[in-house]
Amino acid sequence: MGAGGCGAAGRGSWARGQEAGRPDLAKMFDKREVMIAVRDGVKLHTEIYTPRDAKEALPIVMMRTPYGISAGGKGYSRMLYENADLFADGYIFVFQDIRGRYGSEENLR
Repeated sequence: MGAGGCGAAGRGSWARGQEAGRPDLAKMFDKREVMIAVRDGVKLHTEIYTPRDAKEALPIVMMRTPYGISAGGKGYSRMLYENADLFADGYIFVFQDIRGRYGSEENLR
């Protein structure tokens, strides 16, 4: 839940109001897009964001979603902003489309 008991519906207006003050993600993170194969061979679209100033091993936050991870024009994922409170702690962020959705493959055997 968001601040003040607002669920997902309440987050949209907050996010629109915060866009002007958002950090430049391209200056903060290196982005890699990979297709990761799961046990049955289906490949899942995955975006990995590593802090640019990383000098040591870092913890990872991983999220899978059916709603699409890519930003328009293949820019930096909007999912990063949902984790902005963790930026200073130096996490690697990994976002993945679930099977059969957006950039991931589906095996219909």
